Amino acid sequence: MLERQSGQKAILSKRGKESFKKKTAFLVFMCLIFFVSLGNLFIKPTQAAVGSHVVISEIYGGGGNSGSSYKNDYIELYNPTSSSVSLSGWSVQYASSTGTFNSITNLTGSIGSHQYYLIKEASGGGGTVDLPTADDSGTINLSASSGKVALAKVTTAVSGSTNSNVVDFVGFGSANDSETTPIGTLSDTTSAERKDNNGGTAQGQGNGWDTNNNANDLVITSSLVPQNASSAAESTTQTGTDNDNLGLGNPSGATSDTSNFNNYLMVKPQYDLSYNNSKHEPNWVGWHLGSSDLGSTPRQDDFRADTTLPAGWYQVTASEF
Repeated sequence: MLERQSGQKAILSKRGKESFKKKTAFLVFMCLIFFVSLGNLFIKPTQAAVGSHVVISEIYGGGGNSGSSYKNDYIELYNPTSSSVSLSGWSVQYASSTGTFNSITNLTGSIGSHQYYLIKEASGGGGTVDLPTADDSGTINLSASSGKVALAKVTTAVSGSTNSNVVDFVGFGSANDSETTPIGTLSDTTSAERKDNNGGTAQGQGNGWDTNNNANDLVITSSLVPQNASSAAESTTQTGTDNDNLGLGNPSGATSDTSNFNNYLMVKPQYDLSYNNSKHEPNWVGWHLGSSDLGSTPRQDDFRADTTLPAGWYQVTASEF
């Protein structure tokens, strides 16, 4: 009898040890998952995509149109390199979404290291705000919604994005040519702006992000801030910035491509978000708060349509809820 009880205790002891080992292994596994996930949360955006050449940093084609503030269309360039670059013999060229490049503005002078170059183009006749002093000007009438812009090291027409004389190329809206994928459709009040040197949307961090994919490299924004050669030189280093609504990254890989309608990146002055057009709600929202954001504003208990959503997408109305 004693031997049987002793055997039962041994078996129970063995089972208890096995159970303990399994529980311990499971706990260790879950801890590893937690710490890996926590680490990923605080990883800064990749720092390997700043362009090695002058880039097209912003395109706006709504100048002077109904509802616009600025009187003129404009194309902005940015130099992310450590040396000044001569633009003599270069040009910016425009074509409609399916057309050829027959609208050309020849460039002069140079663009300093980590500085901008602003090119004023045609006006729709309206608007109330003048552009900052342009570094060059032309008469190109850009579409407010879809088109193609090339930066070329020649003043003769290029054939498209793969032409050997093209330095940088942006297709937007329904453009039939682009670097990989066009950025989405623009409007009279929005521009296509290149991401900063950290892949985010902070001001003062340059606009040099370039992975040769327009949909990933640029964002559609209603915060228009055209910059020229007199603007302060931007940051020369790639460092994570606290003053960035995407400072912790883009968790879903949202882009400003309208075909990506359930993961559409929208950039606002106050926040960035990934919009889901099927659900009519954000997938996520990212923002930054600092001492400069402190202040007071009256409470607004109403719903307002977001007119920067692509045409045909649902917009909330004042009578919702």
